[in-house]
Amino acid sequence: MNLVAHITDQAAAGDRKPRFSASEEGRIAIVEMRGTLTKFGSSLSTAGSTVEARRQIREAARAPEVDGILLVIDSPGGLVDGTADLADSIHEAAKAKPVYAQVEDLAASAAFWVASQATKVFVNQPHAKVGSIGTFTVLYDLSELAEREGIKAVVIKSGDMKGAGVPGTPITDDMKEHIQGLVNDTQAQFDKAIARGRRMKIDAVRAVADGRVFTAGEAQRLGLIDGVQALEKTMSSLRREAKSISRGKATAQLEGGSMSIDDSRASETTVTAPKAVTIKELRAGCPGADEKFLVAQIEREATLPQAQHAWMEEQSKRLAAAEKAQAEAEAKAKAKEEADAKRPGVDPVSESGSGKGDDNTDALARWNEAVAAKEAQLKDRGKAIRAVVREDPDLHAAYIAAANEGRGRRRSA
Repeated sequence: MNLVAHITDQAAAGDRKPRFSASEEGRIAIVEMRGTLTKFGSSLSTAGSTVEARRQIREAARAPEVDGILLVIDSPGGLVDGTADLADSIHEAAKAKPVYAQVEDLAASAAFWVASQATKVFVNQPHAKVGSIGTFTVLYDLSELAEREGIKAVVIKSGDMKGAGVPGTPITDDMKEHIQGLVNDTQAQFDKAIARGRRMKIDAVRAVADGRVFTAGEAQRLGLIDGVQALEKTMSSLRREAKSISRGKATAQLEGGSMSIDDSRASETTVTAPKAVTIKELRAGCPGADEKFLVAQIEREATLPQAQHAWMEEQSKRLAAAEKAQAEAEAKAKAKEEADAKRPGVDPVSESGSGKGDDNTDALARWNEAVAAKEAQLKDRGKAIRAVVREDPDLHAAYIAAANEGRGRRRSA
């Protein structure tokens, strides 16, 4: 190809390129994301640019002539870099205008991270696939191959982790552990974004964040998408919601005296006050909302879109609080387990003596066997003891009695 001519054409196309596409009837901005997602994309491939998509979304969110945004996505995913920023821009845009995502056959990994932040997510066919929630990287240890070829790679570095994965050098366990930590940290951000965008509990997200992809029916059951429908129907649904919200804003501005309508349009326009949401609409539009939240929205006379926006914000706050509480509880439980493990055990009781002593010995033996069996399953003595106490309280009572009886005999002796 003539590279100079290609670069010249691309520069000229960039100058002419609209900030975003628009539907045939206008008012809806269309942002397409196809192929592998990279940060900057390339004019020499089908790779999509997360930076370009983010710019289009932010400008569409600000544009007064745009009432809603439609994301058209057909992508297997892509690179981590740039994905979180694009997802955040979509999340922010959805606070100002409805943002629908239409998946054309595939939205996997980074592409689903992005799609999940839309107000609603639809797929075009029952066999369309979404998901692949997960993060990975690949390292190649070519040190043995280099050694067989008589090549010795020498890396002059300032730290143990610098130059990790340089071809021809061995990949150590410490290097793998460090990189695994990076992958885990990225996945934690991925999980939180899905929970935020799809209004799911973090545990529900983690249950499906193992790299699997799901066809439409299963994805909808899991809460990953809102339904299956053609692009045209999604566009119609988005246009209806956008018009409804736009009318509400216009009415509010008119009542505040900050907007006027020319005479030619005034005769065709009926101005009504924004309709406050009913309790029935609240329950349907804000699934999972508790009574306290519902009452608060009724008292503030919120519209349904306002209440839905408030519920999304409230869920994000509650999710963050729940994760903090869970982390604190796990830390407390771990500290207790470590303290329990350090406590001295019960002194063994002599097997000789009266029949009562034999009963005590039998209770102690059965207790120790039960704890040992649980410990083999749970790999943790503290958890094993608690499990036996919970599952067999009678054995626990017999063990306590036997232990106390044994201590009494030793004191009297």
